[in-house]
Amino acid sequence: MSSSSPTPDAEDIFKRTSNRWLINGRDELQQRNLKFDISALKQVAVNAVDGATSVVNFCELNDGRFNKMFSVTMDNGQSVVARLPYHNIMGRIEKTVESEVATMEFARTRLELPIPRVLRWCSRPEATNVSSAYIIMEEVKGSPVVEVWGNLSLHQKCEIMDEVIKMKRKMASFTFPGYGSIYFHKAIEDHCIPIDDTYVLGPGVSLSLNYQHRDKINVSRGPWTSTEKYLRTFVKAEKHWIKEHARPELLYGFQHYPDVVRDPAAHIELLERIEKLIPHITMERLPNLTRPILWHPEFSAADIMISDDALAGTTSQIVPLLNWQHCMVGPLYLQATPDEIYLDSFKPQPDTSSLDFNYYDMKLMGHYFERFSAEEELANCYYVMSNKTARLVQDIVHGTFELWNGKFMTTRNAMLEFEEVITEDGTSFPSPTSLEERSRYREEYKVWSELQRHYEFLCHEIGVNTNGQVIAEDYEKVCLVCKTFYDEWILSGRSEDDWPFDIPDTCDEALETTIT
Repeated sequence: MSSSSPTPDAEDIFKRTSNRWLINGRDELQQRNLKFDISALKQVAVNAVDGATSVVNFCELNDGRFNKMFSVTMDNGQSVVARLPYHNIMGRIEKTVESEVATMEFARTRLELPIPRVLRWCSRPEATNVSSAYIIMEEVKGSPVVEVWGNLSLHQKCEIMDEVIKMKRKMASFTFPGYGSIYFHKAIEDHCIPIDDTYVLGPGVSLSLNYQHRDKINVSRGPWTSTEKYLRTFVKAEKHWIKEHARPELLYGFQHYPDVVRDPAAHIELLERIEKLIPHITMERLPNLTRPILWHPEFSAADIMISDDALAGTTSQIVPLLNWQHCMVGPLYLQATPDEIYLDSFKPQPDTSSLDFNYYDMKLMGHYFERFSAEEELANCYYVMSNKTARLVQDIVHGTFELWNGKFMTTRNAMLEFEEVITEDGTSFPSPTSLEERSRYREEYKVWSELQRHYEFLCHEIGVNTNGQVIAEDYEKVCLVCKTFYDEWILSGRSEDDWPFDIPDTCDEALETTIT
């Protein structure tokens, strides 16, 4: 069998990404420089498709945050997607790939979710001629919802949300025997919790345990049968990471004011307060809320595909995109968050009020909550999503996972609000704040919030999202806009150190790096 087909220059494929960054742009690109054997990957794709003898087209797809992706078309007309994880970004590649494949198959066969079938996969780069871990899966025919959302009717949008809710209902209906990541039984020999004859729960592979050197932290990674042990693992991991790896000098000034946001000691102090709070937020007296469920965290308009038939109006079928990396089984009260596709639908522009919803928006919002709350299997999920105290607990716990990555102020503020709710009836709080601390925290949060609004407006005007990301074809144009704003920034007497993006000269260097 032959795997030959026209292929772009290999070095170009290794370096090129579909996105660029205006924050730490050079590092982001270097982390995504993935070398592998293209011919070997094509051969694996050919072997995965019955009746195929050669590759006739090999083209890049929009890569995600953690993977490089290609569409591979065979001589028999069938196409597959080849996805290769970025080894320089993700830790524990072997476990991450093994868990994702098992999770996708579990969701497809046990939960009957419409997920592409995995055809071939390898979790160990050294065990394959491709020299990279990979997953080969069926190619989904359709368009990301984010690309067509503005052109859809209210009826079509409601149908899409109905489909998402159906999938959530199926996920919430299955109770697991503990917390952790899903694996095939043969992948985990010991320290696992059986789900059935094929699947087990094993070590967690969430980002909070793998991202940015967290894979090297000496901490129990599960599986867990206790909510308290589950929570303590993540707090311990984040404390260790901040002590060993937090580097204030790498944080861009403007969006990391006031100074406390860049102070590792302040982060450790907050984590220690959260640690004292854990026994009070385990919810173990409410088994319906601690029930272990699988929940996909990224049902956003960018992570959902709408089929070609649905666009033509002949069906409402949608298909989740290919990414099930880092999905874990966790406590319902922490898993059940509003779908990103719902939140994205009502996200105002930075220069508008959050209350500037028109009648069309309100109808869609009402439809979402009406349908979600009507599902018996989602009743507890709906309770968590609509209960202020439960949402504050979510904000505290989820913030713990990303404290250094921009969640410090919102997490500390959630702690303040949670303390006020708990102490309203005279109940003591395990880690109380003084009146002086409350006043200072409120003032710092006010300053930070105003700077965030300014930063978001600046991102909107320049044309990047809030992590500095921009699609590759717009990068050169955005860099020119960025330079204009930077020049105005300096002329206004502001410090270069406070500029929230890469200095325009380094943007140019990053662009040259990708071209040469």
